[in-house]
Amino acid sequence: MLIRFDECISWRIVEALEALGLPRGIELESAQRRNENGILDVDWITDFSQRGGRLVISGDANMRRVQLERAALEASGLVAIFPSSKQYFDGLRKWAQAGYLMTWFPAILRLAQEAEAGSHYRIPPSFSGEFDSLILMRSLSDIDAELESKAAAKRARQAKD
Repeated sequence: MLIRFDECISWRIVEALEALGLPRGIELESAQRRNENGILDVDWITDFSQRGGRLVISGDANMRRVQLERAALEASGLVAIFPSSKQYFDGLRKWAQAGYLMTWFPAILRLAQEAEAGSHYRIPPSFSGEFDSLILMRSLSDIDAELESKAAAKRARQAKD
């Protein structure tokens, strides 16, 4: 199973996880080790998926909010996981970031095996490492349906007035 760390997460953390020993059949890659810094997210997402990738760990808070990137992740079937927030993750600095991701890595591996394709999760701002604490993010289709429902309700109210 292939897991990718994006360029917002140090390749040194990836090497530390590998040094601790990975379960059989797990392979990690990072943007830096593939010389893919600066490549558009949509492009590497497509490539990673086509190469059989399963899960993306991203420190890029924008990827959670930019619809084109979220849509690319959902369409590719990749499971994605993000730290709770950019401010929290960046505020940890390199040593604590490594500790945070190492603490959560067993739960991330389980997620890679069990999560529905195209689903996205957030890691809470804690060092609990508890699988059940991972937060499932709403899909873009659910967000779109909610926005459409609100717009329809607004149109209905305006028609009554």
